[in-house]
Amino acid sequence: MGRISLFSHNVEKMKKSNFVFLIPAVLLPFEANADTNFYLGGTVGHHLYKESGYMQQAGYLLGAIVRFQHYGNGNEANLYLNATADYSHKEYSYNGSLVNMLTSAKSPYEFNGSQVNLGADAQVGVAFNFYELGDDYWVLFTGSNYKGFDDSNDKNTDYGHRRIRNSIFWTFGTKYIWKIGGHIITPAVKSGTVVYSRTVSKKDVDVVYKQKEGSLFEFSVSYEYGYFWLEPYFKYQQFGNSERSVEKVTLSNGKQIEIEMMEPANITRELGINIGARF
Repeated sequence: MGRISLFSHNVEKMKKSNFVFLIPAVLLPFEANADTNFYLGGTVGHHLYKESGYMQQAGYLLGAIVRFQHYGNGNEANLYLNATADYSHKEYSYNGSLVNMLTSAKSPYEFNGSQVNLGADAQVGVAFNFYELGDDYWVLFTGSNYKGFDDSNDKNTDYGHRRIRNSIFWTFGTKYIWKIGGHIITPAVKSGTVVYSRTVSKKDVDVVYKQKEGSLFEFSVSYEYGYFWLEPYFKYQQFGNSERSVEKVTLSNGKQIEIEMMEPANITRELGINIGARF
């Protein structure tokens, strides 16, 4: 009886184990023929931030990027997944002006500063197989994209102040995965509309600005061969004027006044290259 009971227990355990392993097979039937890759690399590029009529910041960036990508190849249409995280450190030269609040006179003002930028992109979509073209894929996707920066120019000037911006965009895009022997070339286009954006100016009292109008556009061409990965890219963001905020300002004569402040409409352009390894 003891042996029968032990054998019966092991059979039940095996049934449960098999059931557990069958779940992904039922829910994710494309896994058997899936193509899953990890990308790890560095980034180098040039950036420009401009508030028309006010100032601009331009300089170079260095960073890192990590990416996970998955698409099936067992059916004509398959689930596509992509998750990307990136970091960059940006040095820049600031070109703007100071305004005398008593006389309204402007004087040129320049300094050097730095930024830390973070990004996170989560995409889901569908990959269509083109069997007549071999293993090529056309991918349509949508998803959220976080963009954030911390501008620490208060460390470099008495007049500057630290600014922190966090934004979330909802994006749509497409890419074509073109395989030529062991070479893979992938042009990709993505655009999006802002759903949340908040900028904090770190002064004696934090001033918060909300920018409800904004968009992004990104274009890249990825090249892969073996473990090698190279991806030139172009990124563009634009924001409209923020909501106005009342701020107290102390004039040179000691008098305090209240003025309405805002984050002016601005654009950001970035041109760079990701280079690294594919696993």
